[in-house]
Amino acid sequence: MIRKLGLMAALLAFTFVAMAPSANAYNEADHVYVAANGVGDALVFPTYIVGGTLKTTIRVINTSNKYSVVAKVVFREGHSCCETRDFFIYLSPNDVWTADIIDKNHKVAIVSNDDSSPIVPLEINTATSCNGLDDTHGMVEVYQAFAFADFRGGEDCEDMIRTPIPKQLIKDAYNDLPDAFSLDVDCEYGYVSREFESGDKDYCVRIYTSKNVLAGVEEIIDPASGMVLPQPATALANNCNADKLLVNLETRWDNYGNNSEFEIRAALAKEAIHIPFRSDSLNSTLAVLSFPAKLSCCVSGSDDCDGQVSTCDKVTRRGDECLNNNSAVDGDYDCLHMKEHATEWANSSYDMKENTPKRDDPVFSPVPPSGERPPLVNCVEILNLKNFNGVDITAGYTEGWIRLAMTDALYQRYGATEQLGKYVYYNGSAVIPTYVEVGNSDISWVGASYDCANVIVTTDASTENGEAPTFVECGNFENCSYQVISPNMMPCSD
Repeated sequence: MIRKLGLMAALLAFTFVAMAPSANAYNEADHVYVAANGVGDALVFPTYIVGGTLKTTIRVINTSNKYSVVAKVVFREGHSCCETRDFFIYLSPNDVWTADIIDKNHKVAIVSNDDSSPIVPLEINTATSCNGLDDTHGMVEVYQAFAFADFRGGEDCEDMIRTPIPKQLIKDAYNDLPDAFSLDVDCEYGYVSREFESGDKDYCVRIYTSKNVLAGVEEIIDPASGMVLPQPATALANNCNADKLLVNLETRWDNYGNNSEFEIRAALAKEAIHIPFRSDSLNSTLAVLSFPAKLSCCVSGSDDCDGQVSTCDKVTRRGDECLNNNSAVDGDYDCLHMKEHATEWANSSYDMKENTPKRDDPVFSPVPPSGERPPLVNCVEILNLKNFNGVDITAGYTEGWIRLAMTDALYQRYGATEQLGKYVYYNGSAVIPTYVEVGNSDISWVGASYDCANVIVTTDASTENGEAPTFVECGNFENCSYQVISPNMMPCSD
């Protein structure tokens, strides 16, 4: 039988530790969306966890039988999403890359023998995060850089190279590009033909912007007990990156791809999430909430990493510096958990007979931790519904479900798109919700259902008192409705 008490202790420990080309956003060709089929040009693995015998395995699949793909893998710690390691992987058509995230000598290590890795074998520790915070849990993102097709060699590049494409050709085709290389081509059909050198031979290849061909899955594994918890990656499609990515520059949603960070957040937004639970002597439920767009790392050495924080939330100041005495992280005197990156939340709990107590009391995070309601302050939150820092979110019911209604601070919900003069606003929160059910003889990790968020596309450059702005024609829609219609249709097209 799986040793669930050990797993439960490990997971619960984390709950207390974890306190370019012009674009026409939302038009017929360039609207970014969460791909219902799980295939896109950017992936988010909602959380990894390592510690003792616990490890996390991730797999990135190139589903195309035509395109070779170069993608950047980024690891982020779970407190403020600070980047702790990144590197490129090189996928030929129909290829898959796999790696383990493990605890090695009390450090987080990434290991892989896969030939798609930058070096083989790959074994590298994560770096100290920008805030120096623990990184034994966090998230992994995969940003597709370019796609390559029609590799040719021989005299005047007349000979087509058959698949599988040699990995060295994919690496050299990408590395040969200037660091400032950018493709000013149509995202769907355009390409540039280019010569490059590999070894002592010349080759030719066609270069495309990122294509919607990547899928992914992760597994939290305890080899000692035989436990395997799989979870598909969230795939974002139509982000259409046209710029060469580099390992010596931080890659974030606000400086990557054909959509702004606010458009990414709007695509991820949920107004509320639904988590069924069992809560008795034999069963427990953990909510796992991942916020990939928070990115509130303030002392990473990059000016664009501060999230443009300008307001201290109930803190003192040292000159222009915020002293956040209310942070859940000891010694935090930066802007790690400022108001601009907060998420307001409320919960409603229901038992099997639709009973619910009157507990719809929203709390704005961050607030001083208290016995009544602790704040949600991190970009990966693991909540034990029965006892989250002393609070029973189940309202004492042994079985039922919970509605968690979350609202990001206005700074996150409203901002410019990549199209000049257009802005986007959403309600709810840009969250990836999953939950873990731990029973007497079973354990599972699944995605949570949710209420779709309302998204407004507008020409209004500001909102009034935080109220939703006026939308333009065909600019007010439920973001989920866009996921199931053709990417070549406006949300209100006939």
